[in-house]
Amino acid sequence: MAQNTSAVVVGAAIGALVGALVAGMGGFNFLKSSGGAGLTLGTSDITLVPVGPDCVLGKETLVEVKKGAAVSWNISNACPGDQTVTLGNIRTGLSSSATDCSQPTEGGTAWPFNGNDTNKRTATVKGTQDPVRPNTGKIKLTGAVNTGNTQVSYYFDVCQGGTKVDPRLVIDP
Repeated sequence: MAQNTSAVVVGAAIGALVGALVAGMGGFNFLKSSGGAGLTLGTSDITLVPVGPDCVLGKETLVEVKKGAAVSWNISNACPGDQTVTLGNIRTGLSSSATDCSQPTEGGTAWPFNGNDTNKRTATVKGTQDPVRPNTGKIKLTGAVNTGNTQVSYYFDVCQGGTKVDPRLVIDP
């Protein structure tokens, strides 16, 4: 009986430690949107927080969506100044030679959303003097494209103030 109690206590302690670590790192956002008739909108969060005199992006994000669905990145700005967030450099390989997000794709990769959405990949969110009540904005890209019968993965950059984070987009068949 003592062994079972010890295992439960150790398991609970490990679970609490992992939960605290994940929460302390800004969490891990996973998104999956359903496909078919009545596609649901998937969402992912981008958080901008003041760190000393700088305003920095939150952690990387894995986004998974069904083809034809929309993805919305909800942006929270708890910093005092206006912040512009841009998605760019969508590519099939992990590494990127880009230093900013001025290009929608990289390395000959086709844009994996509706063609007109290349103009919708940037949002500017006003700053706030009250970081407890951040201002919000949104980047919404529609019509995720996957012409094959297998899952397709893309890497992309989220840029703000010279900082790049490299999350990944997965489009299910």
